Amino acid sequence: MAIILGTPSPRARVAEWRAQARLRANLVVSFANRLTTELRRAGREAAQGFAAGGDQGLDMALAAHTARLRELLGAEHRRALMVFGERLLDAVKGSGLILETKDARSSYSRAVEEWVGTFGAAQVVKVGDSTKRGIVRAVRAGQAEGEGIPGIGKRIRERTSGTIGRTRALVIARTEVHAASQAAAQEAQLALDLPAKREWITAQDNRTRDTHREADRQIRDQDKPFDVGGAKLRYPGDPNGPAAEVINCALDGELTVETINGSVPIKVIRPGDLVLTHKGRYRRVIRVRPEPRYSGVAVTLRTVYGQICVTAAHPFQTRTGWDRADALQIGDSIRVLVSATDI
Repeated sequence: MAIILGTPSPRARVAEWRAQARLRANLVVSFANRLTTELRRAGREAAQGFAAGGDQGLDMALAAHTARLRELLGAEHRRALMVFGERLLDAVKGSGLILETKDARSSYSRAVEEWVGTFGAAQVVKVGDSTKRGIVRAVRAGQAEGEGIPGIGKRIRERTSGTIGRTRALVIARTEVHAASQAAAQEAQLALDLPAKREWITAQDNRTRDTHREADRQIRDQDKPFDVGGAKLRYPGDPNGPAAEVINCALDGELTVETINGSVPIKVIRPGDLVLTHKGRYRRVIRVRPEPRYSGVAVTLRTVYGQICVTAAHPFQTRTGWDRADALQIGDSIRVLVSATDI
């Protein structure tokens, strides 16, 4: 989303959008790195807690994880809100508009704390609950298989580290930074009482949802929401919006693939790279197809490990063989890097 001051040229609008995209990308990397470390720690301490005190020890470890999440997400939310809010306040100051920015900055700071204390706090609960569900399922699965403490501990650590942990951290970081950066523009505009309109701008690439592409260039007054796929959104990533429109869901070039050298985004894979196959072996990539613009049904799969959005025909290995994404049903199991997981 862009705040329109005056009548900027199309080139200026695109340049501003790209500058904001670069800022978001840098914030996402930092956020994801910190969250990856925290998820790994949560898994390690949960395994230790369960070994020492069973379910009670597990609950204590997960409570400590939620407390650390509150601090981590709060700091990252504030950082994104301040970076983007200050950017708009500075832009107004240099635009020639006669506005009182000193009081606006104070008002904006209060709005930041209110956002972190409401929407940010709700996201802490969601992330913490998701981590807990994944770990508890790992424990129950190990118990059902008759595994001892070492085996169950291994399951817990696998749910929170490696490729699974890094991928989940990246999805969360993208979603949270995007929501905070868009909220920043909204709250800064309110703080300044700007005589401005808002414009929905999309990347128009293979990762853009069809509903977001259709909403591109919508212009709204400050108090009017955007119409996106039938949902009323105040801005991209609006925490009050439906998950299908605000959570990272893309035919995604940033999706990680396990290679002989570690996890890398799928978009950087090249012929000759050694990647891990479904049989647990590294095999050389023969060719990489160009990325045509996809137009068709996208299927979102949600599992205890996170979510992924793919084309309808994307194949997944199940207990009975290979099935298209659009043929899967709730309750089916698909094979992932460490084990089968329920959708």
